[in-house]
Amino acid sequence: MARCGRSEPSSGSARPRIEPGGGNAPSGTFRGPDSVANEVFAKVPENFDEFTCTVEEASDEGDTVVVTARFKGKNKNGVELDTQAEHVWEVRDGKVARFESKVDKEAWAKGWS
Repeated sequence: MARCGRSEPSSGSARPRIEPGGGNAPSGTFRGPDSVANEVFAKVPENFDEFTCTVEEASDEGDTVVVTARFKGKNKNGVELDTQAEHVWEVRDGKVARFESKVDKEAWAKGWS
């Protein structure tokens, strides 16, 4: 299993926002690296037999970094996931201040079903 990056601010102030949800997918606001690790990353092996995240493009826009990635996998029910995502990272004083994940909600929900 591969995973796509991980937000690790030195303080618990980052507020990753993972909106999509649907099926068994994590959704909502997660505060700090422990929350992201336990409530997002830990859910992947619980729900998928195969899962990859490949970075297709990264763009440094000053205090904002935009990453385009592709999630692919096969869940425990044999349903395939194949969708592009955009991750937006806001950085302040060298630390992640905010993270947002944007994916095709329908494809994401189907893959996590």
